[in-house]
Amino acid sequence: MNAERRKNLKKLLNALRPAVAMLEEAQDLVEGAKDDLESFRDDEQETYDNMPENFQQGERGQAAEEAVSNMDEGASQLEDMISKLEEAKTSIDEVVDQFDAGDSAVESAIGG
Repeated sequence: MNAERRKNLKKLLNALRPAVAMLEEAQDLVEGAKDDLESFRDDEQETYDNMPENFQQGERGQAAEEAVSNMDEGASQLEDMISKLEEAKTSIDEVVDQFDAGDSAVESAIGG
């Protein structure tokens, strides 16, 4: 690879490095949202569990059960999002690491 192409590729890869930081920030935000949602779900489940049985079987109890179920689904979707963000960070890191290793080999080969 000639020097000009290597220089342009380095610029491209250097532009990717901040993307990892942004993905980490997004992951932290999503993890916080998931933790909050799970806390809300647990509170709602506790409220349901403490209802008298006749309330649990009534409209109020059904609404509480549905809310718990919806929050469970939301937490699961947020967990999936966290996994995808982690995969994206890993992919970018791998690309950058592969280039760095290849670039080092080229530098050594040309004596630079």
